[in-house]
This record gives sequence, structure tokens and C-alpha cells, in this order.
Amino acid sequence: MINTEIFIEGLQADLSADVSALFTYSLADVKEFDSRDTAYSKTIVFPGTNQNHQLFGHAFEFTAYNEYDSGMPNIGSNFNAAKAARCLVLLDGVQIFKGILRLLEIKILNGAIEYEAFVTGELGGLITAIGNRKLTGNTDTAGYLSIADDLDFSSYNQDWNFTNITQSWADLAVAGYLGYGVYWPLIDYGNTTPDRVHYSYQAMRPALYVHEYLVKIFEKAGYTFECPFFETPFFLRQVIPHNEDKIYKMVRMLVKHQRFGAMPALLESATPGVGGTLTSAVVHGTSIELNNFTVNGGGASFTYNAGQPTIPISISVPIAFRSTGGQHGVRVTVSLLFNGVPIDDAVFQLDNPGPTFNQYNNVLLQASGVLLAPGDIIAVHAVAVYPGIPPLSAWEVFVTSSTIAIEAQYAVAAPASFGDPLSINNLIPKGILQKDLLISIVKMFNLYILEDPQRNRHLKILPYPDFFDNSDPLDWTNKVDRSRDISLKPMSEVNAKYFNFLYEKDNDYDNDTYYKRYAMGYGDRTYDSGLDFVKDKKDLKIIFAPTPIVGLFGNDKAVSRIMKADGNGVETRTESKIRILQAKRMPAAAWNLLDDDLATVLSSSVYYGYAGHVDDPGTPQGADLNFGAPAEIYWVPANPYTAPNLFNVCYSAYMAEITNKDSKLLTCYVRLSQVDIYALNFARAIRIDGQLWRLNRAIDYNAAQEDVTKVELLKVINLSY
Repeated sequence: MINTEIFIEGLQADLSADVSALFTYSLADVKEFDSRDTAYSKTIVFPGTNQNHQLFGHAFEFTAYNEYDSGMPNIGSNFNAAKAARCLVLLDGVQIFKGILRLLEIKILNGAIEYEAFVTGELGGLITAIGNRKLTGNTDTAGYLSIADDLDFSSYNQDWNFTNITQSWADLAVAGYLGYGVYWPLIDYGNTTPDRVHYSYQAMRPALYVHEYLVKIFEKAGYTFECPFFETPFFLRQVIPHNEDKIYKMVRMLVKHQRFGAMPALLESATPGVGGTLTSAVVHGTSIELNNFTVNGGGASFTYNAGQPTIPISISVPIAFRSTGGQHGVRVTVSLLFNGVPIDDAVFQLDNPGPTFNQYNNVLLQASGVLLAPGDIIAVHAVAVYPGIPPLSAWEVFVTSSTIAIEAQYAVAAPASFGDPLSINNLIPKGILQKDLLISIVKMFNLYILEDPQRNRHLKILPYPDFFDNSDPLDWTNKVDRSRDISLKPMSEVNAKYFNFLYEKDNDYDNDTYYKRYAMGYGDRTYDSGLDFVKDKKDLKIIFAPTPIVGLFGNDKAVSRIMKADGNGVETRTESKIRILQAKRMPAAAWNLLDDDLATVLSSSVYYGYAGHVDDPGTPQGADLNFGAPAEIYWVPANPYTAPNLFNVCYSAYMAEITNKDSKLLTCYVRLSQVDIYALNFARAIRIDGQLWRLNRAIDYNAAQEDVTKVELLKVINLSY
């Protein structure tokens, strides 16, 4: 009799005598060429024993409640059914499964309690642990990133200046590849160049390396990995650039506008009972901070022009007045106006006993908790009125100094200018799920993932051409149950006619133009299997959008371009889908870094930070990040367009094997022991009757009794690639 043991977070669970646990082990599904699978079980039923009640935190009780601590094992009084628990399954002391357990349901029938759960392998555990976390961009009410969920790149915060920009190019040039840190590529985001020779600083925006994204994703999920491919110069040069229409900084001070010194009279009149109004007490001032606001009339009013949701603000306005002349008092009313409605005011009396006497008065206007929305106007007005007695001499009232400060109650995004300090966390593509980025990288480079049977939460990752080992095959000839059904199906019966390798579609000018002209995406590839009896198509799609490179004939700079343009060629900056590019410092004829006006020279260089889909725009030789060569390119390389691309390097051998005329999918039943399951290695070839096969799936291995297991195997067509 087989002894089955299941350990949850290191503690053994009680099992029924008739426990049934069927496990499926899978690497990928050749019938769905973009899939990546993991081991999993069918439902496992745990009896309601005292031991299991303890393990599952008495979750069967209607009033069950506990405080969950993510730093503690997910078991006992800390059990959380919404979180994964580590699970280990042994048969006769031999490990046959390692992964995570998920509680599905608790059933109570006539007082008998059962816990229904299933387990999934380490790859499934990784995706579960990542959950719906995004790369970054979520902020709390204080304006800080929710680091518990998002990735943290705050150690790279830096000023937006040419020193940091050129240093990132130099660092890359010295090593040839980096994988960590900030890289500042030159990308044409629209209205950034008068001639494609000189460029505005707006074309220099921060990018982060893909390698570091992946490292942080695994670390955040509590997993480790080994992947020699991720350490290659080719991969370590890949970056994800900025993809918003503007560079934003995080600020709380929205307006700080000051004025010092005398100004024209607030009111000067010899007519009794007549008042005068100055448009603003801070007119003709100087803006020290002006974020998301437009100043009107040199300080007469301030209009909020951001497209952000409503935010709460506080306003503070200290003003100093000086009056001269006159023998009768003047009443002055100063008001803080929000959309023309007073929200705070101050009234004071100026009583001058003689024509040469100066009197000084200070007032402070304040408001907090004001909800600010785009289009709102804030102003300060003052009114001076005689008490109705004719003056005996001329008089004047001056504003000697004033300050208006408008501050958000938490940090908000505002357009940055060159030289401003930048928060790198807020410049990462928004709304991107970490698991989507990881899965897209796996799909792009046709990576295969193995779960380490010895190390918890450790994965081994290899590209398809490096994954399979035919040198020492296992012989399963005598393990096949010849009395059971054996199916040998040509892969032409499970494949499609067309296999599409697709980037995400985007609507920037160059991508839109290319798609309209060729009815396909820039960098996409369609593979025709040549099969006669199928008409279906299958798609492999990634979250990245393609990025065309643009250059002028005779110009030594070819750069990626992400912008929009109308029918008259008027360019506008735009948000775009997430991109992936290769980085390299490139030499160039001397060129100038310009201000945003495209006229003022800020600095100059004889290099530029390239980022594009080929390794080198001048002499492309290495792998292209496009799946296929574009039908048209928008720059002139010095040598022929590079042949290696994602399809040729990562998929051509795989597609040749699964669509070959002799390609077959073998389904049969084999007798697998606990030791066979423990040593199951999808990378190792299987020999049956002298033919080599690749193990694709082992389906419903019975952990409770000795029996045969259904397996799927793909015929090996080529022994080397």
C-alpha cells in the first residue's frame, strides 16, 4: 500500500484512507504554442479532523476571524484562505509534488466537515504571489507610492540634467551592457527637433532596464530564479522607456507667488464715500513655484489647468499695506476669492493723523480643505472706502509686499522642467501588471521554465534552443502499457494554418501609418505552416508596442520616434503603449541640446543615447527585437538589415519541429514510479522503440495507488539547432 503524506507549511495534514490525488505535470501545450504550464492537482479532500481544523485555522466556524500576518506561515491562527500556503506531497517518502495549496471550499454535511483544496506548482505559485500587482504608479493619500505592492526604484531619483543623461550613456559604453540603473535615451517624442540633428531636452527621458524589472518582480513575490539568458549582453541592454506625453514631478506646492516693494496706489480719491477696487493684491509679482497653474495678468489671478481629479488644497496669503496722507480713516477689505466667491477676508482701518504720516498694516488670509478642480480660479482682491467725510488732503494706500501660497494636501503630479528633481517611480509605465510583463518576456524569447525540486520558490529559465537535452535520453520502451489505447496523431491535425507573432497595436504616427499601408503591425510576423487541411490561425501576442526608427539620409543619428502628427505635419506629444528597446551609446557629429523652444542651446555632445529595436542603427548585426523584418524602414543603415530577429532566433526551430510533415503527438499510458515522478525532467528526451520524444504532459498521475499514467509526447525532428 502506498503511503501518501501531504505537508502544509511544514506541518503534516491528516488524510482519509481513500484519499485520491491526481497530479498533472506539464511544461507547455504544443497545441497552444504560446502557453506555459505548471504542475497541478485535481481537488484534494481533507477530512475535518482536529489536526486539519488547526491547520486551516478553524475556518469552518461561522464566526471565524483572525489577524493575518504576511510574514508568518499561512497556517493555524494565521491562516488566510485568500493567500497561498506552501505544500509538499510525498509518496513512500519520495517527493512527487512541491508548490502551493489553495483552499476552495468547506463542506459540512450532517456534522461532518471536509476541506476541498487543490495544489499548483511553483510557476503557478509565482503567478499567484504576483497577483494583480502593477509595476508602479499607485499612490496613497499622502502622495507616496504604495511600495508594498509596486516596485521601488526610488534609489535612482535624480535631477533632469545633461550631466545625469550623458553619464548614463558613458556607464553603458564602459560596460557594453548594464541591466541596472537609469538610462536616458534620445527618443523623438514630437516637437523635439528642428532638423533631426539637434534635439530638445524633452527628447531625453528616463528608461529602466528590463533585467531589473524582472529581478524586482521575483524578489517582491518571494521567488528566486536562474536564467543565463537574462545575464547575456543582449538582454542586459534592453530597456523600457518613458511612455507619457510629459515628464511629471511630484509636488505639493502648486503656487508660490511673491512681490516686494511699492506698487501703484490701491485707491486715490477726494470724493466722499467712493471706493476703489484693485484687481489683485499680488499683481505684478514673481512666481517662484507655478505647478499646474496659469498666472493671469502678472498675478491678478491663478487658474488651475491640470487634468487631474479634484484635489484638496490649502491657501495662505500674507499681505503688508502702507498708507500715507489723509486725516480721516480709510476702511480696507481684503478678500481671498475662489471662483469669484470670498472664502476668507480681513477688514482694517487706516487712520492717518497727518498728511506725512505712514501707517503699516499686515493681514493674513487663509483657507484649507478647498477642493480644487481644473478651471478653478483663485484671486485676491482689495477694496478701500472713505467713511463718507471729504478728505482734507490727498492719501494713498500701497501694497508693500504680498505672497500667495497654494499647497496641495498630498503630492500631485505636475509637468517638470529641465533641472527639476524627478521621482523615478512616477515615471514608470502606469497600469501595467507585473505578471503581464513577465509573461510577455517569456513569450518574446520563447523561454521555458522548470521548477527546482530541491529549492523552494526557485525556478530555472532557459530559451527553447538551449532547453532540451537529447544527449542522454531516458528509455521508456518497457514502461509503455501496450494494452491501453495508443494515439499517434500528426501535428497537422492539432496545428493551425497561420501562426501570428504580434506586438500590441498603437496609434502613434509611425505605427498608424505603417499599419494602414501594410495591414499589419511594424515588427509583426506571420508564419505559414503550409498545412492543407486546416484554416485556423493562432496568435502569440505581447503587451509591448513596436517602435519604428526614423533617420534622415546623410544624418548620423537614427532614433526611435513616438509621437502623433496631423495631416499638416503638426506634431504633438502623446501617451503610448509600453515599449521595449535595445540601448547603446552611439557616436555622432557634434549636436546641440536645446531648450523646449528649439532655439536656446543648453549643451552639446558628440554622442547620443540610442534605444531601438535593432542593436545598432548604423550597422545592425545582432538580434532584432521585431518578430520579423519590417516591409519598410525609415532610416538608412550602412549595411543590410539584420537577419536575426525574435522569430528566426527564438521560434524558427520550434515551429519547424511542430509543423514538420513527420511531426507527431504520441498519447499513451506508461507506468511511472514515485522516483520517476520525482526525477521528471521535461528537458530530457524520452526513447520509445528507438525514437526520441519530448515529454509534453503527464496527465492525472495517481498518488494513491499504483497505476499507469497518461502522457503526451512530441516527436523529436531535429537533434540540434
